[in-house]
Amino acid sequence: MRILRGYQYLPKKAKNAVVAVGNFDGVHLGHQKIMKAAKKISDSINAPLLVLTFEPHPRLFFDPGLSSFLLTTLKTKETYLENLDVDYLCPLNFDRKFSNIEANYFVKKILVDSLKVRCVVTGSNFFFGKGRRGGKDLLISLSRKYNFTYTCVDRLRDKHGTAYSSSAIRDFLKQGQIIRANKSLGRSWEIDGKVLIGDKRGKKLGYPTANLKLGKYAKLAFGVYVIKGKIYSESGDKWINGIANIGSRPTFSGNDIFLEVHFFNFRKNLYSKFLSIRFLDFLRKEKKFKNTNALINQIARDIKKAKRILGRT
Repeated sequence: MRILRGYQYLPKKAKNAVVAVGNFDGVHLGHQKIMKAAKKISDSINAPLLVLTFEPHPRLFFDPGLSSFLLTTLKTKETYLENLDVDYLCPLNFDRKFSNIEANYFVKKILVDSLKVRCVVTGSNFFFGKGRRGGKDLLISLSRKYNFTYTCVDRLRDKHGTAYSSSAIRDFLKQGQIIRANKSLGRSWEIDGKVLIGDKRGKKLGYPTANLKLGKYAKLAFGVYVIKGKIYSESGDKWINGIANIGSRPTFSGNDIFLEVHFFNFRKNLYSKFLSIRFLDFLRKEKKFKNTNALINQIARDIKKAKRILGRT
């Protein structure tokens, strides 16, 4: 998959494509349905598949103070879309000027004039343009006017009839329902980040940890999780088993929110390394312990339970 920086100077091979448009935060099962529909069309007409998305996410642009929101960074999104056989990814810079583009202008100037689009594919709940005035009805109308085809993909629903959505997944994460979130994603929720220098308290307790800030990632319920981790540039495709705590470390009267990762049977220095962490299950809520011995004993129980869970995965 090739990454295109802007729509103004597309290579010739990227034009006349089937274009899937959306935010696709999380690239969950509903998004995957859209990609599969778009890929089927592109294969049938021998055209490339190009994904148009927006960076930053429009919600983050309109509310820059929103501290916990994203399911995926652009880098992670690139990986997931490449795995879905997308040929080109074009993240559009969502700034003040772009936010004021009218829906008709977006279709005519970007999709038709610049991309020479042959087919547009979106989800049924996709809206675009200033004030979110554009949607499937406008795309149906303009597809006839500008001679391209339009496919609107109905929302994918689970066995209970609930539509898969990024908003629902964020709610699952906030409630600690990591298994439900993972089912909606079609894989384990994954984040990445740089290991920061901490107070080395985990090492003193006998359980060294790598500390990461969650940044703009979606809010995760405070507590202990079963995880797998990967060290960029070192471990290749090898994932290391472990547990992680997200919270403020109340036993030590902490205030800052960190993700503290402990890998089993691992002693290497991880400071300044970049890690990718996959969340597999939720063990327990964060709690304040009477003393460090009580905390150490609980960590040992957490690890024992995590290993049982990992033995089943």
